[in-house]
Amino acid sequence: MAWKLKPKALFLLLLAFSLWGGVSFYFTLNAPKSFQQALDGADWKPARGGLVPTNIRPEGPADRAGLILTDTLLAANGVSISNEGTLQEVIDRIPIGRRAIYTVRRGDHLIKLEVPIEWDWTGVILHWPLKLGGFLYIFLGIFVFVKKPGLPTARVFLFFTGAAGSLLAMSWVSTTGMSDIVQLLFNLWIVFNACFVGAFSLDFMRRLMFFAPPNSPAKGLTRLTYLPALSIALFYFLPIAIALTKGEIEWPTTGPWRQFQPYMIPALYGIYLVWFITEITLRTRKKEFVLNPRQGAWLQWGMGLPMSIFVIFGIILPAFFNNSLLRWSLLGLMPPPIILSYLILKDRMMDVGVVVKRSLIYAILSAFLIGTFVLLVMATSQLVVFLTGQESRLAVFAAALLTAVAGNLYRERVQNYLDRSFFKERHNYQKALLEFSQELSRLERLDTLLAKISKQFVDTLHVTNCLPFILDQKTESYEVVSPYGLTDPVLEKVRFSGSEFGLATLLAKKTRPLELYDLETNPLFAHLPVAEKVALKKMEAALAVPLLLKEKLVGMLLFGNKKSGDHFNSEDVDFFAAFSASLAVVVENSRLYKEELEKHEMERELDVARQIQERLVACCRLPELSGVDVATTYLPSKQVSGDLFTVLPVKGDKLALAVGDVAGKGVPASLLMATVQSSLTTLVEQRLSPAEIMQRLNRLVHENTESQHFVTFFLGLFDTETRRLTYVNAGHNPPLYFPPGGKPKELAEGGLLLGIMPEARYEVGEILLHKNAPLVLYTDGITEAENHSEEQFGTERLTETVEQNRHLPAKELGERILSGLKSFCDGRELGDDVSLVILKTV
Repeated sequence: MAWKLKPKALFLLLLAFSLWGGVSFYFTLNAPKSFQQALDGADWKPARGGLVPTNIRPEGPADRAGLILTDTLLAANGVSISNEGTLQEVIDRIPIGRRAIYTVRRGDHLIKLEVPIEWDWTGVILHWPLKLGGFLYIFLGIFVFVKKPGLPTARVFLFFTGAAGSLLAMSWVSTTGMSDIVQLLFNLWIVFNACFVGAFSLDFMRRLMFFAPPNSPAKGLTRLTYLPALSIALFYFLPIAIALTKGEIEWPTTGPWRQFQPYMIPALYGIYLVWFITEITLRTRKKEFVLNPRQGAWLQWGMGLPMSIFVIFGIILPAFFNNSLLRWSLLGLMPPPIILSYLILKDRMMDVGVVVKRSLIYAILSAFLIGTFVLLVMATSQLVVFLTGQESRLAVFAAALLTAVAGNLYRERVQNYLDRSFFKERHNYQKALLEFSQELSRLERLDTLLAKISKQFVDTLHVTNCLPFILDQKTESYEVVSPYGLTDPVLEKVRFSGSEFGLATLLAKKTRPLELYDLETNPLFAHLPVAEKVALKKMEAALAVPLLLKEKLVGMLLFGNKKSGDHFNSEDVDFFAAFSASLAVVVENSRLYKEELEKHEMERELDVARQIQERLVACCRLPELSGVDVATTYLPSKQVSGDLFTVLPVKGDKLALAVGDVAGKGVPASLLMATVQSSLTTLVEQRLSPAEIMQRLNRLVHENTESQHFVTFFLGLFDTETRRLTYVNAGHNPPLYFPPGGKPKELAEGGLLLGIMPEARYEVGEILLHKNAPLVLYTDGITEAENHSEEQFGTERLTETVEQNRHLPAKELGERILSGLKSFCDGRELGDDVSLVILKTV
């Protein structure tokens, strides 16, 4: 969850960090500083009556003078010595090449030693570079945080730069002359920053390199990172807090704390160094880098290596060896802020580079323009004095006015030149937006508009290609529309599905443009389908921009690489985010407009189809034959279907019964149904057998329709004298015959659907109809009707309804079937027409 700060909270946090930096720079600017330091080659600690050496550098000045570890220093050059600060003040006043006279107690004797003083000039070289490095650290931390306060990486980066900047700012600060309380606070501040800079650094590197923003690592891992630093800080602070309660304001000088405290900070940094090396090695092998390989390499070698050198040679080794050369390891703290600045400015890491670069360039250009303006004013004033022969303030004012008026005339030209020269991307974006708004004002078809926009992007933004993918509502996939710059025509057939792990779903979740440079290594794309990865690589796609409208992804734009070879930066993302919102509205409006046209066209077709169907149903006049009870029932849905049903008299006291269903809906299905019905009437009048009629209808359908169109059909010829029904079923729902006292029989004999094979052969079935035994012919509109639970009516319910009402006349039986169907659907609209033909002998 993003950490959102209100303006007041943001102000308070930045104020706290300003105080953090202020404390550090107080010691830098106001405390005594030693640019060069006098050294006697020994380390001292307070003892009763003076100082005792804890370490004597071999072949150093004190060693050559004969000092040993059991000596106690009482005075130097006649000044009594009680602490290290007083001794440093004395030897700092000794001129180069002179010696200090040490009065030491060795056993029961007082002896004097002449100690030559060496001067360490390291401070002269390191002092100000380290201070400037501290300033750069804290500046970067505050700037990045202000730019992205909700980003976990930016928050940790702020604390890391604050601690590291404080350490650098307070380096090479002498405590000589400080009061005891200020000196204690100084030491506590140093220890605090020293403890936590390692933890902040490790956490920041881990978040930046391994965790996809805006996600943050697991809480357990975060807490574990800071646990060693917190433990060491408590080790240092608790004894001091206890001492303060007793009125003491100095570090404990005896006991285990004094014995182990020099080794705690080195041990802490050793833990973090091993931790970092181990983690980066393992995660590199697993390819869990979030950054691209180039950025990862810069961080590994540009930050990790110098800081490792500093930890080893500046913290760990000095705990065991006292060598002035180790102090130069402080330079290991200088590359990290420089590397971070480079990555932020040049490589757009952490998404703030463009703002920094623009600020710096504008500051430089503003200074240049101000200087140019001053020079022009001076030159113009001298020209006015030369022409008028008078030197006065009025001449200077007139010169300034003339220069300002002339400069204003060319201000817009100068601004455009600066945009084209230094901010080409922003200039091109403005041009693209202007042209896009002009195209919107004369909106045409979507494919035409996208073609123009794609070309404008490629021409003005200098990318290799622009590929718009728009949502197809029917297939629920995204297909390319009017691509520009696509070299392989085969790629135009690529479709992006809306699957759970597809690019479209990822864009809809992230709601922001995504860089596609690291499809294989970036964990963000770990679950992306292989087919989509292959397609994106072939398209050379470098940036994917979602077209979102109310959280619905209506399309996406894929952009190729920049022709300059640069990666897309934060300004690109900001532009595309603003542009995509407008384009999404255009795409959706165009789709709705197209749907509206299609709807009107469909309604017109439906009206024609309904008219055809109504005429055909009206033409179905039931013959009046003795001993036969026949009825037809038709219930239309909103959709026009291709249902066919008819009852035709045949010479010789025979009756033709037919029911069928044409695949498809709308006008084409209705026309085919009308063709079959008219042909059936002609064939029946020729007194052909059911098999011959079916074969001719099959050839007719096959020759006059496309391969995807076919007809299910049932035809029966009933002889009223013998009560025998001969029939052929061409793939239709088998009619149901309900004999008295027996199970229903399905009339399924026949053959293939009409229109599948031109030479299909059909078998003829025959059945004897008993008196009052109903024969029910129906279409799938009744059995496939669904209720609100999406449960179908089915053949079993149809059979049960007929069984319960078989004693009723044919017409009433049909009405009961429809009544039961409507009750089952419970108000839900029918998905297809319902057609029934019921025959009973009486």
